Amino acid sequence: MEELISVIMSVYNETESDLSQSIQSILKQTYKNIEFIIVDDNPENNRIKEILLQQTDPRIKIIYNKKNMGLVYSLNEALKHANGKFIARMDADDVSVKNRIENEYKYLTKQKLDLVGTWIELIDDQNKNIGKIKFPTTTTGIIKQIRFGGCMAHPTWFGKYEVFSSLNGYREISYCEDYDFLLRAINKGYKLANVPYYGLNYRIRKNGISLSNKNKQIVIMRFLAHNRMNIDLVTEKILEEYKESLKYKNELLQLREYEMSKEGLHNHQFGAIIQVLKNKNLYKYLYEKFISAIYRKLYVGKGYDGC
Repeated sequence: MEELISVIMSVYNETESDLSQSIQSILKQTYKNIEFIIVDDNPENNRIKEILLQQTDPRIKIIYNKKNMGLVYSLNEALKHANGKFIARMDADDVSVKNRIENEYKYLTKQKLDLVGTWIELIDDQNKNIGKIKFPTTTTGIIKQIRFGGCMAHPTWFGKYEVFSSLNGYREISYCEDYDFLLRAINKGYKLANVPYYGLNYRIRKNGISLSNKNKQIVIMRFLAHNRMNIDLVTEKILEEYKESLKYKNELLQLREYEMSKEGLHNHQFGAIIQVLKNKNLYKYLYEKFISAIYRKLYVGKGYDGC
C-alpha cells in the first residue's frame, strides 16, 4: 500500500489554462495515493472558483479563504488539513513532470533525507522552454550555496510532514518565506537535497515580481543569510524593525542606483560605466556568481534515472 502524500497549493489569480495544466499535472502523477489540498486565496475571483468547482477528482480538497490572506497563511492552512506522512508543494501556474512525486519519494526514502526538490526547466506564457536550472544535489552543497540565495525551487519541494510541523510551517517573512524555511530546516539538522533531474516546468512571467519587490527580496535575503546561524532569533518583529531601519533603506537605494546604472549601460551612456563600477552591488553580484559557479561544479550531481 502506497503511503499517503499531501500535495498543497495556493491559488490566487492564475489563468484558466495555467491553473488547469497545473492541477492536471498533479492528478496524472504516476504516484496515485495523494490528497490534493488547494487553497483558494482570492474569494472575489469567480473565474478561479468556477475552475475549482469543475474538479471532480475525489482526491482534491478545496479550502476557501474568507478573504485574501497571502501565500504563507494559505500554505499553513493547507498543512493543518494535511493527512499525509509526506508533503509535496506545487504552484498554480507551474507544471509537474508526471513522475515527479514518485521520483522524489523514492529518492528521499532511499537516501534517508528529510526534504528534497528537483532541478527545473523554465517556460514562458506559451509553454516554450526558455532555460534550465540545476541546484546542489547534496546537503553540504545546499548549506554552502544557500548563503548566496535560494537553491531549492519552492514548488518542487517534497518532504516529511514532521519537517513542516516541527518548524510550525512558514513564517511571514516578506518575499522570502521559503528561504527562511530552508535556513530554519538546516539549523534544525534536517537533511536536504535536490533530485538530479528536471521534475518541474517553472513558469516565468513578463508581469512577474516587480523590480521594486525584487530588490526588497534581495536585501531581505541577504539579511537572513547574514543571520543564518541564529535564524530562529530573527523574529518577524525583528525583521519589521530592520525594514524600518536606515541600513535597509540605504541597501535598497544602492540596489536601485545599480539597476539604473545598468540600464544606462544598455543605452550606451558613458557615465553609467563609472556609476556601475562605484556601486558595491556589482562586486557582491560577481562574488556571489563566482562562488555559486564553483559550488555548482562541486555539488551538482549527475542525472537521476528514477531507480
